[in-house]
Amino acid sequence: MGFGLLILGYFLTFAFTISQAYFFADVIGALILLYSFTKLSEYNLHFRSAAAAGMVFTLLALVSGILISMHMMENEGVTDILLDVAKSAAALVMHVFVFLGTRGIAQGADCGRLAEKTMRNLVMTSAYYVMYFLTLLLSLWLPEGVAYVSFLVYLYFLVCLVCNLLLFHTCFGMLYPAEGDPMENRRSRIPLLNKISDAFDRVEEKKNAYRKQSMQMAMEEAEKRAAEKAKKYGSHKKKKKKK
Repeated sequence: MGFGLLILGYFLTFAFTISQAYFFADVIGALILLYSFTKLSEYNLHFRSAAAAGMVFTLLALVSGILISMHMMENEGVTDILLDVAKSAAALVMHVFVFLGTRGIAQGADCGRLAEKTMRNLVMTSAYYVMYFLTLLLSLWLPEGVAYVSFLVYLYFLVCLVCNLLLFHTCFGMLYPAEGDPMENRRSRIPLLNKISDAFDRVEEKKNAYRKQSMQMAMEEAEKRAAEKAKKYGSHKKKKKKK
């Protein structure tokens, strides 16, 4: 359907911004995202708009990468900031249409809860970009006092990244074409993607096992209390009869 490629492309595009070394991961990831958008646009037209924003993002990421490789862009220089603003604006627009498209597909599949989670992630991710833009503005006026704020925004970005990857993984598992088999264990042709998916599945299985165990313990405790109460009530009735 396209969500498997979306997970891989999203991870490459945004996860490696954490690394200090630059090796065009964002450009490679953006190209994979564009391909996933073309597949997903068959199910919702918002992904066409996401692809248009993705093309702008890919071009800006390529220009930025070339300048970094040629050592023509100084850290925190004017060119760096302008490219950063333009890239982030394109990324924000791309995110908005990705989430709107995902919500549309979820609603079409009668997955109301998944659609709600998609809108939650849209608000969270949009809030990150607003904070990021404000931090950039603050860095121009108070370059010495912005370090702490930047660190908090950076931590919030990591939260958004993980939440979005989890959301797309849920979409990969729950949403499938009308002709697809819902009981089929869907696997990707990309081994790395299968490893990521398996890791998420293991976490989900542990959570489900913990929930079942907690529910079973709660039920056993409730039955135990009910039995004790019934026993106490029975003994109380016997005492009354003796009197």
